[in-house]
Amino acid sequence: MERLNMAGRNKVGKILAVIFITGLIWVWADLAKTEEFPVTNAVIRIAESTDPNTWVSFESGATVTIQEIVFKAAVAKRTTVESKLSEGSLDLDFLLYPAQQGMDEPGKHNLDVVAFLQASAKLKPFGLTVQSCEPKTLVVNVTTLVKKTIKVECFDTEGEAIADAQVNPANVEMYVPGDWLRGAEVQLSPFEIREARLAPIGKVPYVKFPGGQMRKSNTKVQITLSGIEEELPEHTITTATPGWVLSTSLVGEYDVDPLNMPDLATVTIFATPAAKLRYMNQPFQMLVYIEDEDAQTTEAQKRPVVYNFPKEFVQKGEIRLKGQPAIAEFKLVKLAPLPAPAPSGGS
Repeated sequence: MERLNMAGRNKVGKILAVIFITGLIWVWADLAKTEEFPVTNAVIRIAESTDPNTWVSFESGATVTIQEIVFKAAVAKRTTVESKLSEGSLDLDFLLYPAQQGMDEPGKHNLDVVAFLQASAKLKPFGLTVQSCEPKTLVVNVTTLVKKTIKVECFDTEGEAIADAQVNPANVEMYVPGDWLRGAEVQLSPFEIREARLAPIGKVPYVKFPGGQMRKSNTKVQITLSGIEEELPEHTITTATPGWVLSTSLVGEYDVDPLNMPDLATVTIFATPAAKLRYMNQPFQMLVYIEDEDAQTTEAQKRPVVYNFPKEFVQKGEIRLKGQPAIAEFKLVKLAPLPAPAPSGGS
């Protein structure tokens, strides 16, 4: 009887082992199955050229968004990729080095996007195969630059020309396209404008090519602004009002819930009487810019305010903030969707 019981137990054990192994095989087979899945908004960027004689760009500038990439991968790999994408640890920002793609000669070159992405070292650890993408090809322009002597122009952070700026040297040599007619630029912050009225400050000019690429000069210039800044009277404003600036994608979708309005009401400035009056008559004395990424959380957020000083008085050095910018605290509140219009009744 004992031998029969032992044999029965062995038989049951073998059956369980077969079931277990069969289950593992099915699990492994399921995970080994391949699936296609799309990923959106990957980016290809042109790497900064070390050759000062060459400018490389896409038709739209230095970057292109790939609207969709269709990957093929095993189920387990797909799960890993989607998890890393959701947590932001998988970077689908690809750098294009034109020389590595044989794009050395001036002119237009076609980039096979599928082949370029498939060769990327970023994808190899995940065993991903690029099945297709949109766009399929990209045009890469290679332009030869020439050395020109160009004038240096000064602007404030709002893009307004600073008319009384004195630049030394007034011109610099830079590599630009042959038909370049603009000058080189220098941008001064409100603090730098104030400093330049007291003593010359050094800045490096740059040129901006179409599409946003920037090239810096090898020459630093000295900038002086006329009208040495005088001591300005101090004023405390206790009725300052912030304006909340939302992008078009957030307007109508979210409302701003300010959390520290009393802290923003008081602003201390140095200003001439005329500058103070103009500033107080602005609809908003400060602006808070709400970014699209802010909508990703319902928690309280903080943002330094931007003081809405009148530009002409800033450029003349007749108004400035005392101390550091205030910090606005706020939450974004999702608005309820508008009810659908009731159907019109027939007569």
